[in-house]
Amino acid sequence: MKNKIHPDTLKRGRERARLSQEGLAEKSRIGKKTISRIENGKGGNIRAHTIKSLSAALQIKPDDLAKAPEEMTPENPVNRMFKAYVDTDVALAYALVEQRYNVQYQSLVEMAPLFFTLLAEGSLAWRREKLATVDEAADRLRDWGESGGHSACWPALFEMENYAIPEEEDSIKSCDLFGEEFSNRADECGFDPYRENPFSEYLKKLIADICKAKECEGILELQSIDSSDDFFIRAGSKMPGYTLCKSEIESITKGNSKAKHALAWGHVKISGIPEELQEDEASEKRIQWMMERIPQDELEKLEEQEKFWEGLLSLKM
Repeated sequence: MKNKIHPDTLKRGRERARLSQEGLAEKSRIGKKTISRIENGKGGNIRAHTIKSLSAALQIKPDDLAKAPEEMTPENPVNRMFKAYVDTDVALAYALVEQRYNVQYQSLVEMAPLFFTLLAEGSLAWRREKLATVDEAADRLRDWGESGGHSACWPALFEMENYAIPEEEDSIKSCDLFGEEFSNRADECGFDPYRENPFSEYLKKLIADICKAKECEGILELQSIDSSDDFFIRAGSKMPGYTLCKSEIESITKGNSKAKHALAWGHVKISGIPEELQEDEASEKRIQWMMERIPQDELEKLEEQEKFWEGLLSLKM
């Protein structure tokens, strides 16, 4: 029996893993020419070692590599395809992380649940520490009241012991990251989980601690939701917006909005920029090269949008 790999299955598996032929060759240690030949239907009888290496790199069972994509059932592949629409800035963030830390997109997706769980549990632990401080404050307040302190301490103590502390305890126990289970009393005090919530506050603190060093400047910023425009853009999520590797984006695009668009929409990959255009002296040629990769109809829409916003700003002036 011949050892086979279906050309379309290999190509789809590679694209699903967000790998170029060069990337798959590097990951599997199988030559790019061999991969290209298989995808073009010229693989012939393929060595068992080649099938095993490509199978491991793409995490697809060797037997399934021989099947046509339409024959693949949910039970056949090792991997499941996850579909999610993300903001273009988030898509760009993936590319920037890949480039900066030399980590494959597939690994970022696979590790996302672990990373989020670490942050979520870190935020709950931080809240437990804060709650312990509030408990101590309540004890001191009670001691002061019982020793003849000002009578105004008793209403404050009542609020803390009957509302604030129990609500926070229950919220932490139920892993309520965003404070959605707080009572209406929190709403009356102006609490808005879309604009600020315990999880976002923890992330702000964590980022401030990590980014104290000058070397970390511009790597990670949270976007505060102060204006109504920003609020409505992110109104569907309590997750904070963020900007990654801002200085690197500026270095590549030199502030050119069209060049940034080319990166965010996947028309240009950072790793795909020709070596001769990567130097700072070649910035004008690099930006021109990036803009040329944007489809003409898309470029025309971008220019129309720029004119619209310029006109709107001129009216405000």
